[in-house]
Amino acid sequence: MVLLRAGWTPATAADWLYTQTHVDTWQHLVLEAGWAPEAAVNRLVATLREALLTPA
Repeated sequence: MVLLRAGWTPATAADWLYTQTHVDTWQHLVLEAGWAPEAAVNRLVATLREALLTPA
């Protein structure tokens, strides 16, 4: 079972997830900063897991 870290509710976690994966973030990283799409996805997923989920 995966649990949210202390301090997060499902609603606040969903809000945070939405803002971090918004198309503006993608456009900045991939189109403006030149990140490879796969690198952007990998970094976003890793940092969201770290921020929101308890360690396995």
